[in-house]
Amino acid sequence: MNLQSIDPEEFWSLVALGGPDDCWEWQAGVNGDGYGYFKKQRATRVAYALRNGAPEGLVLHTCGNRLCCNPAHLYDGTHDENMQDMARDGTHDGHNRRSQAHPCALLSNADVLAIRTSKEKGVRLAERYGVAQSTISSIRHRTRWVYL
Repeated sequence: MNLQSIDPEEFWSLVALGGPDDCWEWQAGVNGDGYGYFKKQRATRVAYALRNGAPEGLVLHTCGNRLCCNPAHLYDGTHDENMQDMARDGTHDGHNRRSQAHPCALLSNADVLAIRTSKEKGVRLAERYGVAQSTISSIRHRTRWVYL
């Protein structure tokens, strides 16, 4: 993260600042998972970095509030710690988001199976299904959707 490109005043103007123990909620744009974003960075990463320097791992919450940018509620953690936090805070619904269950999936399980068995050229399949030709190739080589 390039902190020199971030104006701290601009960033903090988009956060509802409160007391030292309060959640300071992000007031601007959020992604589909409910996390705030500032100049293509998660707002929590920016908040952490402005107070503590660039994190080495993931920026996690002690409060379980995805919009919270209070640096006192943020810490530099690991993927395993993130999974534990999500289970503790109830912010993960336990569903496997692979395949057609993923909210961003463009293909159904049936589409993937049809692509694997099709003799049609990858470029034509990509056009038909509205995906990149590399996606078709990855499906055929079983580096994507490997669980089907």
